[in-house]
Amino acid sequence: FPIPIIICEYRVYLPSVGAIIAVTCGAAFVLRRFKNGSISKIAIVMAVFIIATFSYASYTRNEVWRSEISLWEDVVKKSPLNVRAHNNLGDEYYRAGDFDKAINQYNIAIILDNSYTDVLNNNLGNAYYRKGRTDLAIAHYKAALLHNPTYVQSHYNLGNLYSDMGLIEQAIGHFEIAVRLMSSSAEAHNNLAIAYYKKGRTSEALLHLETALALKPDFTEALRNRQFILASNGTH
Repeated sequence: FPIPIIICEYRVYLPSVGAIIAVTCGAAFVLRRFKNGSISKIAIVMAVFIIATFSYASYTRNEVWRSEISLWEDVVKKSPLNVRAHNNLGDEYYRAGDFDKAINQYNIAIILDNSYTDVLNNNLGNAYYRKGRTDLAIAHYKAALLHNPTYVQSHYNLGNLYSDMGLIEQAIGHFEIAVRLMSSSAEAHNNLAIAYYKKGRTSEALLHLETALALKPDFTEALRNRQFILASNGTH
């Protein structure tokens, strides 16, 4: 079966069992064959040294695995041309709220390889949006769509951004595209419904809320929005 990520340390755990058994049995055979006391002492010293060395290596490696950030920082340090590593490190900085570092990593990834321009520009848009730089957020979302007009996440994010800015018509345009491209997204139907309601298109709003709840019956926000619209219109 094709493996997208070839280098991954846990994949050697199972194959190493045979090597470990071979080395252990070989050492036991040698010790039984040569019962000289000095040889046994040397073997014991060597075994202690090997155990101590690998124990220390395991300890230091566990420090790398301490968090997602430390892990991806280690990957970037060892593979500075790895686009995925820079993007993933950017994602972890973003989740940690360190948007400046996230932006830096996304930019490095774009410089290294423009094959993922849609994803990386969308990620940059998210980081700038969280920093309050809506102008740069819009620019990067649009850059993502320029590279890939059907990249649904940027349409969805632009819809949310325009809605927050009170630009409802623009929000509706992007939400409609998002719903068309990703009709199974309850969140997209819910957000389009809210935008429709703000423009007085109540029947269309209720229709999309019903769709959202059909897709995700436990979607509390959609249920709350539907109840609010029905109450506002005197319907129960």
